[in-house]
Amino acid sequence: MLVSLSTNCLMLIWSVFMPKSSRKSLN
Repeated sequence: MLVSLSTNCLMLIWSVFMPKSSRKSLN
């Protein structure tokens, strides 16, 4: 449960931190 919450927060922060350009490169 705690890990899930941490991952969720991390994913959100990652999305905000990493711009769309970076996401495109990853895709």
